[in-house]
Amino acid sequence: MKAPRFPALLMVIAAASACSDEIEPASLLDRPRIVGAHVQVVEAPTRSSPHAGEHVLVDFYTASHDLARGAYSTYALLVCPSDANNHSTTSCVGPDAGIFSGKDAQDPSVTLSAPAPSGEVMVFGIFCTSGVATLSTDAGESRGSCDGGTGQEVSVRVSLGVDNLEPKLTADALTLDGAPFPPDAPCESGGPTIPADGATHQIGFRTDLLGTEPEDSPVMMHLGTHGKLDRLYTEVQPGADAQVSWKAPSDLGSPKESARFHFVLRDGRGGTAFLIRTVCLQKGA
Repeated sequence: MKAPRFPALLMVIAAASACSDEIEPASLLDRPRIVGAHVQVVEAPTRSSPHAGEHVLVDFYTASHDLARGAYSTYALLVCPSDANNHSTTSCVGPDAGIFSGKDAQDPSVTLSAPAPSGEVMVFGIFCTSGVATLSTDAGESRGSCDGGTGQEVSVRVSLGVDNLEPKLTADALTLDGAPFPPDAPCESGGPTIPADGATHQIGFRTDLLGTEPEDSPVMMHLGTHGKLDRLYTEVQPGADAQVSWKAPSDLGSPKESARFHFVLRDGRGGTAFLIRTVCLQKGA
């Protein structure tokens, strides 16, 4: 059975900033970023696509160089019905079903009811690193602002889907230079280190250990706080292991620094899985 359009689509729309910033490499996590959103059916936690009458939990994931979660100081979100036949990521077709806001660097979670069989629900929001997050709607189009500060708009659209199981992403599916990826070990743990010598390494993905379904079209997104990944996304083909090059930094500001990688596996049908791995880099090793 063919999955419907936009079973769960996340779009990071645009930056709202009070000043002009230099654009960073897409895969470098050197400032607050919206990493993704996890959509899960409350009544069936292994499923990412709801049926009519079920409830959906939408968990947002944000990160920065210093924070693995909760990278923004304030946020505001609204839930409203949207048009499944319209590709707009900001357009409501009915009154708001709820408005949520928060502060103090907490990633939000929103629970919403699945739409009628022909309907769709949108969660639209603004995340702010400075200023106060506010929302407005004009002629059905939603907008966010940070009261002169810096932030990012985001939109998640959820519609009825097939019985799509969530993908799985565990550390066993990752390799580094052909060996199992190092254990999650920040520098304060006293574990093994990786030289900060500018060398290029290969991060691999074992497709046989990724929990995806045959009809999925999985894509891995990868972000890092140190060094350089050669791209932001890697397509994962069934039966063929994939990899992305990572160039370690050639110098550090401290003798040792913890480097964090964020991996986000999207199955192309609304399912998303997240994994964070931390390694210790050593200067002059």
